[in-house]
Parts: sequence; structure tokens; C-alpha cells
Amino acid sequence: MYAQFLSIALDQASQSDGTPTTGRALGRLLQCRARLDGPRGESDGSSGTPDALSRELEYDVALITLARLLGLHSDVDSFDQPQKARLRLEQALADHGIRLND
Repeated sequence: MYAQFLSIALDQASQSDGTPTTGRALGRLLQCRARLDGPRGESDGSSGTPDALSRELEYDVALITLARLLGLHSDVDSFDQPQKARLRLEQALADHGIRLND
């Protein structure tokens, strides 16, 4: 179900954002991550709420967008398990020198 929501969100983002640059995509990803993690870099415990779902979708769209711009494989269907898919893409970005956890 989450992968379906993510696919729709990606389609909407691609229609509204045009063609992003790598720099803009990275900036967007960092903004989304900050909102996802909260002000102290920790989850706010609202997992499962509509707001939390919205933040997760926004982050995953930004993550996939950047990964695709860098030529990394990013399959929306792998997001049937979002946490595992996020970790895989975050690790792929780290392997390219983009560390999101520092």
C-alpha cells in the first residue's frame, strides 16, 4: 500500500517540480530529513499518524529523486518495506559520499 502512495507522490512531484538539479534535490532531501527527524534529530513518536505518513512520503520522494539523478537504482516497489528501502538508498548515497546521518 505504501509503495502505491509513493508512486503517486513521485508522479505528482515530477509534474510540479520540473527537472531538478542534483544540488536542489540534495537540498530538498536534507530539508525533508530534518522534518522527518524532528528538531533534535529524533523521531517525534508520531509514527502512524497522517502527518508522519506525509513526512515519510515527502522524504522518500526526495530520496528517490536524488538517487535517480545520481544514476542509482531506486525501485518504488521495494518500498513495500519502507524502512529497509530507505536504509538501502541512504547507504547507496553514502557510498557516493553523501552521508545523511552525520
